[in-house]
Amino acid sequence: MKNRLILVYGRNDYLVKKKVAKILEKKGSSLEKRSFSSQEIKREDLNLFQSSLFASKRIFLFGEAEKINEGLWRDLKGTISSLEEDIFIFYSSEMKRNHFLIKEIGELGRVIQVKDSFEEISQLIEKEFERRGKKISLPALKYLLQFSQDLWSLECEVEKITLYYSRKKEISLKDVKDYVSLSPVKSIFDFLNSFLSERRKETYETLLQVLERNSPISAFYQLSKRLQLLYEVKMLLKLGFKEKKIAEKLKLHPFHAQMLLKEERKVPMGKLESALKKCFEVEKKIKRGESNPRQALLRLVSDI
Repeated sequence: MKNRLILVYGRNDYLVKKKVAKILEKKGSSLEKRSFSSQEIKREDLNLFQSSLFASKRIFLFGEAEKINEGLWRDLKGTISSLEEDIFIFYSSEMKRNHFLIKEIGELGRVIQVKDSFEEISQLIEKEFERRGKKISLPALKYLLQFSQDLWSLECEVEKITLYYSRKKEISLKDVKDYVSLSPVKSIFDFLNSFLSERRKETYETLLQVLERNSPISAFYQLSKRLQLLYEVKMLLKLGFKEKKIAEKLKLHPFHAQMLLKEERKVPMGKLESALKKCFEVEKKIKRGESNPRQALLRLVSDI
């Protein structure tokens, strides 16, 4: 069972899925594949795995494997044992190290822990700068990666740096040092995350800290852009688009698209439309000089 029962887990969703893709490529792209959400699968669904006498080898994929409980695993284990030709791949970016499935699958099959690769993350961030028409020097890139190994945070930093240096073609070490803080002070990303999670008090307090080191225009731009992207993702989902097509349509990195798909579930469409409308009104007032950007942003966060 070593080669047909596999668990892939790690902290980085993008890198975990990339590893799964490599395994699928190695196992054979021509095999029939079936994907399941571990959160939704039930005991009565196990008959879906049964095959006829003349069925070809199949690959079963289980995302969000951390949601599998011990009772379901007992049933799944019996099914896996009975299907001697099929391949079962479980994967998760939320699984803790003490999860029972790591030990269980480790005894029967293979467990692969995906660790963040400095080289791989470096290449991804370089591509993000290139996508925005910029280059970044190697010293600047190394300094930036001291700030975080989290792709979402890094992509937001790339956005901020390219916004500040819109006229420069290459980002230097000095540029990055000027705009990336290595201190534990709350960042623009903490503000956006608490805002989307509707933690009002935390959002307001975080924004005050953010405005000590960032211009209100930059913070407002990041907020309105993220809300706009979430709105577009929701609309594309309604039209039946899948993750890969959404990334292509919005010209997003696959990891960025994955994060937005997770976030859009947190914000109802009505709230999102209301927030975007208020952002538009605030933007008009700022451009006309009718409102102080800092005060307008603080009021906006209080009202939404």
